[in-house]
Amino acid sequence: MARSGVAGLEDAQGTALFDAALATGQALALPLRLDLAAYRDQPVPRCCAPWYANGADRARHALRQRLAEADPEQRPRILCDLIRAQAAAVLGHSDPETLADTVAFLAVGFDSLTAVELRNRLAEATGVRLRPSAVLDAGTPAGLAALLAAALAAAQDAPPPVAPGRRSPNPPPTR
Repeated sequence: MARSGVAGLEDAQGTALFDAALATGQALALPLRLDLAAYRDQPVPRCCAPWYANGADRARHALRQRLAEADPEQRPRILCDLIRAQAAAVLGHSDPETLADTVAFLAVGFDSLTAVELRNRLAEATGVRLRPSAVLDAGTPAGLAALLAAALAAAQDAPPPVAPGRRSPNPPPTR
């Protein structure tokens, strides 16, 4: 259990948590102690993302929640705003409004190194790692937003990663 991030409980702790769960009146309560440090080198289960102590994970979860709740026509704007904010930070601008959605990254001063830095910042912000050339291939913040939207959708549809040496809960069908 410890390798999966669930820490053991003393008898008194377990009884107290059980009593607290009963007192909530909820149909389902899961009294357990999570060892979030166990997830330092592996993905945090989606169910635990809102409580994970890492600020970057909370921000990623908040962004994905915001995108999920937004109307489909608002999602490109949300992603463009994120991309322009990160691009402005990479270039040392204090205001992301100085960058337009349709102006090429190369035209505003990006090169291969700053493009990779932007790609890394977007990976940190979204949890999706684009290929190293994605920023310059996309050309503009709007183009990169479309690419990022597709990558986020694909990541959401993908099954959760399985740690090495463990079996997937949904093994592929045998033929």
